[in-house]
Amino acid sequence: MAFVLRVALVMASSVLVTLRKGGNALPVFGLVSACLLSFCFTSACQTSCGAGNQTPIVYADGIKIESHSYESTAYEGEWLHYPSQRRFEFPHNLGTMNYQIDAYVAFSSRPVSNDGLGNSDIALASGDILVIEQKTEKTLRVRNDTCSEEYLYIRVTADSTDTDAGL
Repeated sequence: MAFVLRVALVMASSVLVTLRKGGNALPVFGLVSACLLSFCFTSACQTSCGAGNQTPIVYADGIKIESHSYESTAYEGEWLHYPSQRRFEFPHNLGTMNYQIDAYVAFSSRPVSNDGLGNSDIALASGDILVIEQKTEKTLRVRNDTCSEEYLYIRVTADSTDTDAGL
């Protein structure tokens, strides 16, 4: 990567020298652009975290709460191991696509503290750590598109006044 950056800098300085001399910098600029684009589409823009496109794990042990909520595990219980490129499919069967997704990640499998002090190491899942691949009336599929290894908790809540909820 350092080599390619050095080459790009040399080419960019060539463009500047050509422009200062009153020449046509378009051919040099085109060459610089082609080199940078080819670098980006090869190794620079790919993750080094392992193979993607893993088969989703259909997690059938989720907890349905009444007819309008679903959670992957008990919030105070053991959360799901969520390493790099892991894909989960949660069959919530809420019967509607009008639902809110609340997702949290932590560095331990049991992050909710029972010490009475509220000491927990929990964060809202956002960005590439929780890529929503598919959202339907029956399932939710997510992927960890980072190099980070976490533990995941998901709660899906439909509007309780939605007439399709629970069908």
